[in-house]
Amino acid sequence: MRNRGLTMTSMRPRRRGGRQTVHSRLQTEVYKRLKAYTAQTGSQDSAVINTALAQYLDKTSDTALILRRLDRISRGQARAHREMEVLSEITATFVQLYFAHTPALPPDDRKAAQQSALKRFAEMIEFVRKRLGGPKRFLVDLLGPEDPEEGQALQGTLASGSGGERPE
Repeated sequence: MRNRGLTMTSMRPRRRGGRQTVHSRLQTEVYKRLKAYTAQTGSQDSAVINTALAQYLDKTSDTALILRRLDRISRGQARAHREMEVLSEITATFVQLYFAHTPALPPDDRKAAQQSALKRFAEMIEFVRKRLGGPKRFLVDLLGPEDPEEGQALQGTLASGSGGERPE
């Protein structure tokens, strides 16, 4: 009994040694490429189709792996761009506040002010060096952790009372 080109046996899967028989139709060009590949490698059609289908369903093909890696890189690049924008805004705000609240110095006081500025700058650099060497960073405080698992670990650390202090 035939139904639109399918036989009754092809409508029900046949079991053969733990495998299912599937009847499908391939485009002529794909079929020719399959035959050329199997002739070149000496493998069977069913083995090639089974492997290709398993990779497609498991998303383990090279293309899927590359796309996942590209997605991860793209998210990292977006985060870096966001952090750069935040740092630019912080710097611009700081400079505006500095100019608004710092009066111009008379020429006699400039040398002492420059020496004081160099000393305070060296102290700030040391603070930043310690901060970068520690587990917490300013942008993590400001923007949150890069991945959710890191955020949950940070929340647990803060809830237990350890790690909430900043280096002085």
